[in-house]
Amino acid sequence: MNSLFLKIDIEKQVRIINAGLDVFSKYPFKHALTEDIASQAGIAKGSLFQYFKNKRTFYIYLYDYALQKLGEKVNTRFDFTETDIFEIVQKGMLLKLRLLEDYPYLYNFILQANQEKDEILAKAIQEINTLSEIDMMERLFKNVDRSKFKKGINVKDLLKRINWCSEGLRQEGIMQGKTYQDMKEEAMDLIEFFKRSVYLEEFFKRGGKL
Repeated sequence: MNSLFLKIDIEKQVRIINAGLDVFSKYPFKHALTEDIASQAGIAKGSLFQYFKNKRTFYIYLYDYALQKLGEKVNTRFDFTETDIFEIVQKGMLLKLRLLEDYPYLYNFILQANQEKDEILAKAIQEINTLSEIDMMERLFKNVDRSKFKKGINVKDLLKRINWCSEGLRQEGIMQGKTYQDMKEEAMDLIEFFKRSVYLEEFFKRGGKL
């Protein structure tokens, strides 16, 4: 990124960022037009490349920005001393749904980016994700009480399955135009299903229904 971008006024930075998030959330990288981004941001067509080397550089900057914003929300809403894995998962799922409602461009861009076919971008995004996920997983789940699980449960595999299912529910909800409340209820049912499946009975009864 050209340091000139950080020198322009914040309001203009935000316009450019939001325009990029909007356009890239709607179209794959190949079909997203920088002309549309410039027009929406209210800047000259060639101005974008005064701040960023090229279209890919801008895209990667936006992806870093989006993950940073999500990280900030996580930091303010999560109790990193929590020991119950399903309390952590529940808060995470609800946070994602709330972000989807509050910041649709931001969240939809992240979803779109993770389906990107451009090989250079796909590799860069995977590298960013790997570093981000390792850091977040260590922070969120390092204190999980594993004594609550039935024998033989692989926590890492469990989290993968929960994530696959929750992503499916969320994408279905987006496609069908479901409300936040509808998706929240489905998410809570999903968590209860997994909790019944992997927790020892005494711990499930103690927690009751989520």
